[in-house]
Amino acid sequence: MIEDIDPNYIFIRNPNLIKIVMSSGRKIIFESHSNLLHDRIKFLDFILKKRILDYSKKENFLLLLSISENLNKYWLTKGLSPFKSLSLHDGFDENKYKNAYNSYEAKKKLGIYSDKKIVMYTGSLYHDRGINHILKLATELPE
Repeated sequence: MIEDIDPNYIFIRNPNLIKIVMSSGRKIIFESHSNLLHDRIKFLDFILKKRILDYSKKENFLLLLSISENLNKYWLTKGLSPFKSLSLHDGFDENKYKNAYNSYEAKKKLGIYSDKKIVMYTGSLYHDRGINHILKLATELPE
């Protein structure tokens, strides 16, 4: 499948796929969201971490990207080369929003003609995100 797409780079977050992706020979960037790669079985967690650290020494493993500086430090203490390490925090650049529209202007621009509050969720729709709570509240508080 990777051969069909023929990518120059592969950005991956799932540690279970690292072996398959590395065997493709493509340039790899791995994004780490946690120092726990398997939350139920410690031995599998150990194996996945070892595999990533071993692969990080290969030429086609370009970077391990951590979503926090503390997580980056964790991987460095485990033996990751600082030359293949980068931390970029999840979040946003508040400077991009300094000249944001006020709610009236934003609603007008979007064609929303209502003075009611708008509630939205931005993010992934994984089972552990509590989306059911948002939907329940929406039905209980329609205003």
